[in-house]
Amino acid sequence: MVLDKKYYDRREFEATKVEDVLGGEEAWRNVERTGVNCANDRCDGKEAYFKQMQTRSADEPMTSIYKCVECGTQWREG
Repeated sequence: MVLDKKYYDRREFEATKVEDVLGGEEAWRNVERTGVNCANDRCDGKEAYFKQMQTRSADEPMTSIYKCVECGTQWREG
């Protein structure tokens, strides 16, 4: 039996940027700062903006999201 009909289409989807998901630059405007070393090895930053979000179920700890004040690198813990 030979299939004469094409059963799939290849589509390219544009990846959503992390900034867009987290609210972009506007979301970082009024957040607190904390003393923490930057996750970027090439940056000597010792301070970062941070916010906490509940990204998993309620019985799991909150996720802390950081953004370096100097270079803008973002990382998360938790």
